[in-house]
Amino acid sequence: SILATALSGLVFPGIGQFSNRQFLKGAVLVLVVVLLFLFMYVKASTIFAEDMASLQGMSLEEISGWVSSISHRIPGSVRMAFWAIFGVWVFGIVDAYLVGKRLDREREAGSERGYNG
Repeated sequence: SILATALSGLVFPGIGQFSNRQFLKGAVLVLVVVLLFLFMYVKASTIFAEDMASLQGMSLEEISGWVSSISHRIPGSVRMAFWAIFGVWVFGIVDAYLVGKRLDREREAGSERGYNG
């Protein structure tokens, strides 16, 4: 169903495309998101690796200050990767819904003509 396909896209980008039997499109979406997540992880871990060791001796107040400073230290490339993931995710959901809707109409039209599709 269309709803199930769109909801499966909420779980992870590309899953809705697999549900619609668009395997190549689904694989590309999954690959893009996984690569962007890896990029973000590597960038963030290199930025904050040094900080993690120094957190051990900090008070709660100092840790609170450190947490509030994080957003100012995230590079633009990580922010762009985040928004790219968001865009791919939204595209995947909308595309899965629209393609699922088209496929349902085609199935209905085929069954009205007496075909078992």
